[in-house]
Amino acid sequence: NNKLIKTIHGSHIFKCKIKLKDGVNHLLVKSNSLEEALDINKVKEKDKSYIVTSGNSMSWEK
Repeated sequence: NNKLIKTIHGSHIFKCKIKLKDGVNHLLVKSNSLEEALDINKVKEKDKSYIVTSGNSMSWEK
């Protein structure tokens, strides 16, 4: 269940991949050859955007 999505956060554009890992949604963020792995609680697809919750609510656009 891997999906490649993009999000615009400020002036930065991230390429994101969502993986289902041990029952927990795992978000891999790549930006300028910099990789950061984030554990997120919920990924909800609404229209053409993803609602990501990890303490704070964030919107991820495709």
